[in-house]
Amino acid sequence: MGVESAFEGIIDLITMKAHYFEGPSGEQRKIVDIPAKYLDEAKEKNAELTEKLADVDDAFAEIVLNEQTPTEADYKAAIRRATIALKFAPVMMVKRNYFFNLTIQKKIFFSC
Repeated sequence: MGVESAFEGIIDLITMKAHYFEGPSGEQRKIVDIPAKYLDEAKEKNAELTEKLADVDDAFAEIVLNEQTPTEADYKAAIRRATIALKFAPVMMVKRNYFFNLTIQKKIFFSC
């Protein structure tokens, strides 16, 4: 959320939550609802993620075609399957200094 010096945190498009990393090195994580000013764009990006995953993963596509709402586990499983099959490449976009200040534990959190 935000860019350059106005960077505030990141939005998890799977859980639809905002993540703020507070403290001098971002060692304190705070997870909250997405602020209203970012909500519409987050919904659009979530829909785009859902569409892209449905294009590359049959099990996920079946959930979407049956007009069910995919769970967090459905997203993670589809991302894992599609990544292993070299059909999808997940990306985490954060400010460079913020990423380097994150602990290994937090980086693992976002990769699982």
